[in-house]
Amino acid sequence: MDIINLLDEEFLEKKGLIKIEIQEKLYSKKNNLFKIRCFFKTDKYGPLNGSLFVFKQYSGIAGAERKKKETFMLNALGRLQQSNKKYQNLLVPELFCEGKDHIITYFISGETLLDYAERSENEKSSLANGNISSFLPFKNCIDWIIKFHAESKKLAGKSCILNDINLRNFIICSRGWNAGKIYRLDFEDWGKGCIEKDLGKLIAFILTYDPMFTEWKIKLSGYVKKYIVEELKVNSSDLETEIEMELEEMASRRKISQKQYSDY
Repeated sequence: MDIINLLDEEFLEKKGLIKIEIQEKLYSKKNNLFKIRCFFKTDKYGPLNGSLFVFKQYSGIAGAERKKKETFMLNALGRLQQSNKKYQNLLVPELFCEGKDHIITYFISGETLLDYAERSENEKSSLANGNISSFLPFKNCIDWIIKFHAESKKLAGKSCILNDINLRNFIICSRGWNAGKIYRLDFEDWGKGCIEKDLGKLIAFILTYDPMFTEWKIKLSGYVKKYIVEELKVNSSDLETEIEMELEEMASRRKISQKQYSDY
């Protein structure tokens, strides 16, 4: 794919963008997604030897609507973050440019929450021994989801949820002032909803990434539920209902015996 030819000539001239190299094709079920290196005439947007961005091209008949929703929320959250320091933990990638069927955002260096969870479990993190340091990124993720729900009414005129809580869509930043903080990457599916739905989906995802329902995952989900119910005062019955509903939907989507999920 020759990405630079998809961009507006006036934009290229304004930014001094002279070359784009594809570094890596990134995982996406719906879209064409690439990590790219952009080269500029000056160092205004980073070093002359290239700066990293993410190119996202929306595909399918609903692509235009998904792009509209995502750019709206990226811009709204970006403005909110810049307007007040209290929103500095509600982090999203900065939008660099927008075209007819695509966007380019700044690349966030770090580890996805899914990769972090898999690595922590493989390294036999000591959750079972009462050391809950592995829980901290999940706490930060929960805080991000809660804050988004609380502030979304200002942004969209209604209380919203993310709907898509895939752990790949949360990045633990590894560089700069925001190292250790959570960035949210995807905003194609947000809409009106109750916070218990997003939190229930989070716990369901924690329990069911491969291999499912291990002792470590069940222990981690226990810490997550305890924090949500005891610290954030979310109704435990409503939360359990949403967890069960999401597990049922997962079993149907993945064509897995419901018994494997209901045994949990």
